[in-house]
Amino acid sequence: MIAHWMPCKIEANGMIVNSELQCSETLNDEPGALSNHVLLSNFRGRPLRGVQLSFPDNYSPVVVHHSSVVSDVGTEPIKFGAKLDKIILWNLSTPPRFSDPIPLSLTWLHLASILHSSS
Repeated sequence: MIAHWMPCKIEANGMIVNSELQCSETLNDEPGALSNHVLLSNFRGRPLRGVQLSFPDNYSPVVVHHSSVVSDVGTEPIKFGAKLDKIILWNLSTPPRFSDPIPLSLTWLHLASILHSSS
């Protein structure tokens, strides 16, 4: 399963059976870019630039669901939805950069795996 992280709010909460996105790939040499390979596409007439996010070896992206019920007893457990094969991060007009919030948060996962490695 592929997840597309897009810079917009879409009023839908279901899955798309055919999630193939029409896009092309180009090389990017901008400083600060997440990847040299950038995906190009459009969504509702707006240009999108995307990259595939990478995770450390011991981490896997997943979809989780939570109940909207608030309880005084304790926290409601989250439920496992599906394991993702990859996540593509999209920005409008410009390719995602290391300084964007999502890649910046993933940097902590990479840093933690290096700090806690035995080698």
